[in-house]
Amino acid sequence: MSNIRLDKIDLSLSPSAEHVLAAMKNNVAEGISVQQIIELVSAAIIGGAPDALDTLNELAAAINDDASFSATVLLQIAAIPSVINDPTMALESETRPPSQSSVVDYIQGLLSGGQGKVRQVLTSSLTTAASTTSTSLASSGVSQSITVDGTNKVLVCVSGLFGMDTYAAQPKFALYRDAVELEIIEPYWYAQSGRPPAFTMPLVFSIEDIPTAGTYAYELKMQTNSASYPIYLNRSADSATVKGLTTMTVWEVAS
Repeated sequence: MSNIRLDKIDLSLSPSAEHVLAAMKNNVAEGISVQQIIELVSAAIIGGAPDALDTLNELAAAINDDASFSATVLLQIAAIPSVINDPTMALESETRPPSQSSVVDYIQGLLSGGQGKVRQVLTSSLTTAASTTSTSLASSGVSQSITVDGTNKVLVCVSGLFGMDTYAAQPKFALYRDAVELEIIEPYWYAQSGRPPAFTMPLVFSIEDIPTAGTYAYELKMQTNSASYPIYLNRSADSATVKGLTTMTVWEVAS
């Protein structure tokens, strides 16, 4: 940047924009007009500001002509926790459990004691491919154990992907708690013209259980209707490449 110093300005003059003043630019004597001085000063003030914010009036309008703008912003930030905890900001009464008076209470309530609140969440996943040709229910490799006190309910959620070689296959899945069969899932579909024999489908279901006190193992089992029609987990029927994972999540929820 050039260093410009004005020399010997006669303050009694009222120069026009074209008036030339004596100046030193990078230690070299030369003249500079009033218009050039105005342009240099304006450029230094404006810098790279956008057109909508390159005047003091526009800057003032952007902050609502608030002379105490920084203090106003700090007060608004400080007020945020109060707004969140304000009972008037609570969920509608019909969408929250009794005794919940605010959004924060409701969220915290899910992770602490009390009716309808989550006591523990356990998850396990089968990350490799599995298959069966068994015509009776056999382990899929997906299971999760949990210890409960007998006063709460247990929610079990399973999600994954299974595949078959043919529409003639009739897969069956079942959820067990130890040796107790809790749920049978028999996926239903119909053959569609143009679809290949080998295909995959999602497996998603959940159940609610109320066991007595103890430690239990929840397990997903599966079978096929014929040893000639294998059922696959975590892969398609026409490729051994793993394409997903099957997950079991077990929730203990206060009754």
